[in-house]
Amino acid sequence: MTTQADVLALTEELRRESGTALLLVTHDLDLAAAVCDRIVVMYGGRVLESAPAARLVTDPVHPYTRGLLASRPPLTHRLDEIPVVPGTPLSAADTGDGCPFASRCPVALPVCSQSLPETTTQGATQVRCHRAADVLDGSLDVELPLRQEVR
Repeated sequence: MTTQADVLALTEELRRESGTALLLVTHDLDLAAAVCDRIVVMYGGRVLESAPAARLVTDPVHPYTRGLLASRPPLTHRLDEIPVVPGTPLSAADTGDGCPFASRCPVALPVCSQSLPETTTQGATQVRCHRAADVLDGSLDVELPLRQEVR
């Protein structure tokens, strides 16, 4: 953690001095939220959600983003089980015409495997999901259905 903090501090200093942007590629959404203005969530080579960092980690829309955030173990206490995103990740070459997350999505509809929806914008969030309106209006709660025992 100290090395990570040191590297990020140095990177931020260099970025400020040179007036450039920083593109951080990571699976650590907490880290991304701490150092980035905006987070773009990709799966299978496709952008599924994009939002300001603080908004994305507190109010995600896409089921994949919600699954990533829900599967983070808490720092405050130990769990006997942790939520996991079910299924096997796909490579970008295996995604087909639909949403690349459809086969692993707990709320997927048949249309999800057939076509990737256009990007919709809700405030500062952009998302590609056939169920986005249901998530946003609160009529659909996305929870990870499987748990894995912690060893």
